[in-house]
Amino acid sequence: GDNSTHSKDYSTNSNNGTVNGSTFGSTLGIDGFGAYNFSGDAQTITIGDMSTFKWLHGAENTANFQFSIIAWVKPSPIASLVTILGTHEATTGKIGTPLFMNQSRHLVINIDRTGNPRVAVIGSTGSIPNDGQWHHVAVTYDQGLSQDNGVFYIDGVNVGSGNKSAGTPSTSDSSDALTIAHDQAGEYFNGTMDDVRIYNRTLS
Repeated sequence: GDNSTHSKDYSTNSNNGTVNGSTFGSTLGIDGFGAYNFSGDAQTITIGDMSTFKWLHGAENTANFQFSIIAWVKPSPIASLVTILGTHEATTGKIGTPLFMNQSRHLVINIDRTGNPRVAVIGSTGSIPNDGQWHHVAVTYDQGLSQDNGVFYIDGVNVGSGNKSAGTPSTSDSSDALTIAHDQAGEYFNGTMDDVRIYNRTLS
């Protein structure tokens, strides 16, 4: 199970995580069971590497890839961009599909692309309430659609969508890890997080 050094993947994929400084609390979670608290300062959970998750940023299928990212979050007050799930690679540039919460508490995804623009940015119009409570966040993305490729949800409510930009998703990958609560530029999550999930399809 989960503890202060090991975060278990409860699916059948065995993508277990390594805990790096974040605090595990056995009763912190949305369901009264375990969850992790992050201080906003270099506390993360790392999972596998980006070559395992090539489908998440389009490297396997640049024309028609899909994904969904969902999580329960209880964010602390923030003054800048923070990361829920990061797949940016740290040494050769932006590779991947990180999910952020910006300083207005809107959800944002970046999708790496070759050429110009380098990164496609899609953001929600609704925001996560700043009330110290748990909130369910989700984003679905379908590269093959002609519009509304990214759709955002907070507590089950559609809070906005956005269209993909020009350029082909990057086919690069690396051995850098998929990371909860951190992106290559820092942007560490501050608050508590539970039940982070990723899927290689769009959920409805």
